[in-house]
Amino acid sequence: LIGAATAEARGHSSAGKPYDSDQLDVNAGVAYRVERHEWMLSAQGATYRLDGDTLRNIGGVLGEWIYRLDGFRQWDTFLQVQGLRYPTQTLRDARRTVGGTSYIHVLRNGSLFYAGLYAGQEAPKASGVDSLGHDLVGLRGGVQWAISTQWAAFTHLNYERRNYGAVDPFFGVTRRDRQAHWVLGASWLPAPGWRITPQWALTRNDSTLPITDYDRRVFSVTVRREF
Repeated sequence: LIGAATAEARGHSSAGKPYDSDQLDVNAGVAYRVERHEWMLSAQGATYRLDGDTLRNIGGVLGEWIYRLDGFRQWDTFLQVQGLRYPTQTLRDARRTVGGTSYIHVLRNGSLFYAGLYAGQEAPKASGVDSLGHDLVGLRGGVQWAISTQWAAFTHLNYERRNYGAVDPFFGVTRRDRQAHWVLGASWLPAPGWRITPQWALTRNDSTLPITDYDRRVFSVTVRREF
């Protein structure tokens, strides 16, 4: 049996208060492994609140197949189907389907690298709003270097292209997004069961729509306790 739950709250000061948000993600399912193969099937649910009001709910399923070539190499293939519901903007309700595969290689010193690709579609449920739906394709890759038994450094890069289905009625152009997301960080194990991860993340979304063309820089420190 597998499962996880994640809760997140984000607050802002002064003029940024309307952007305060809360998010809850949960998933639960089963996993079965025989020899080099492992299959997993899980149900997923999420809710996102903005300024105290529910903005989006998500429900869906995730299927995953892992094939281990040996103790150091594996392929991971997945298919995810989700329903997106917007209580106050029902025209945005959509079905999101994404599938992909990735290759992971662990070196004998504990370092690892991975590379993968994925593709999918977000299709609106309402008719006549093709401008809200899009096709997507992405590439991702990363490296983690084992510096010592307590320290590791890592970097990840993700590139995604999104092509929307029709001309946006407000801006008069068809939306096209080209998004790059780069992360650089470190992992520290100060004591058994504890992990501290500082990281710097940069996101650049090159979009034909002015309101979705942006740069974002986030520095964070995550503290994790494993039992």
